[in-house]
Amino acid sequence: MVFAACVDRTRDWQLRTDLLAQRPHVEARAALYLQQAELGALCDLATEEAVDIDPAELSGLYGRVMVKGGERARYLKLRGASRYNRCPSCGQRDVKTVDHYLSKNAYPELAVFPANLVPCCFECNHAKLDYRAEFAGEQLFHPYFDDWSGFRLVRATIDVGARVIPTCAIADSVGVPKAGEV
Repeated sequence: MVFAACVDRTRDWQLRTDLLAQRPHVEARAALYLQQAELGALCDLATEEAVDIDPAELSGLYGRVMVKGGERARYLKLRGASRYNRCPSCGQRDVKTVDHYLSKNAYPELAVFPANLVPCCFECNHAKLDYRAEFAGEQLFHPYFDDWSGFRLVRATIDVGARVIPTCAIADSVGVPKAGEV
């Protein structure tokens, strides 16, 4: 588990002890995250107050150990996981960072959980900030759990006759083309 590996690299003995005491809670929350993500319902994952530890110590594992410390190789592997090094949020720019799908401020126990860490471009990461959907319809695309391959976002046809006439329509909502657009 990534959490345990990050805790093991914590030099401060008391902090390491405090973080290790959180392991059962962190593992339970990670399992719940996976269940909710599979259902497309991460918006239903409630925040919880940290008990017996400062939440900043939990979320601090990310920057202190994963990004800048001994688990940097794991961070680089996560950052490099996107297809063609393209940001899965916008599809336009190269991946430059890793975004917390559920923010580490609201969910410090998930700060180093790989399923919550999504490669993205700098612009998308900073545009999203601490956004959290309240309803399923407001959720952002999650590249590990959402599959858009079954949706038709653009419809194109080519009519070959005396002339070749290409037409296309952009979906107004997922899978439904806008009326009159060609």
